[in-house]
Amino acid sequence: MGKDANKPRGRMSAYAYFVKTFREEHKKKHPNENVVFAEFSKKCAERWKVCPTITIIISIIHYMKKLLKISFKTSL
Repeated sequence: MGKDANKPRGRMSAYAYFVKTFREEHKKKHPNENVVFAEFSKKCAERWKVCPTITIIISIIHYMKKLLKISFKTSL
């Protein structure tokens, strides 16, 4: 038995959401640049450490809004 492709993934942590948005920003600024994962993750960690708490809270709120929007659509 293989994995179910339609099964929803588990919850994403605030840090994972932050990394995802940071990667999207990076791709927009540098679309043709190849990303080395080790360097990129170090940059993300550095940015996360100096990131003000309010920015972290805002990223959590945006993620929760997306979750609620998805769960509302699936319940209809």
